[in-house]
Amino acid sequence: MKKLVSIRWDSLEIIVHGHPKKGGYDYPIDLERCTTPAQVLDWIVQVSEKPWCDGELLVALIEAIDEACHERLKINFQGAFCPMGMPMRVDWTQGTTRKIIEA
Repeated sequence: MKKLVSIRWDSLEIIVHGHPKKGGYDYPIDLERCTTPAQVLDWIVQVSEKPWCDGELLVALIEAIDEACHERLKINFQGAFCPMGMPMRVDWTQGTTRKIIEA
């Protein structure tokens, strides 16, 4: 069985493989456009609203984001984006995070 979500490290993309029986297709998510908690949430919600998405695929997407965080940042998804509720900005290329300063 084909994985529901894969990571393409050379282009820093997460590829969501929608269920073919539900009209799904490969849906790339550029990690460079997922640098804040709000951006990541936006992508998760966008995918969740696709007709070919289901709970299993959403879990696979969250697990792939967590895997990407472990691989590039050496911390988990929650630690990368909002440790103890503090919003962070992720730099996937540099493998770093920093606090988002609210105005």
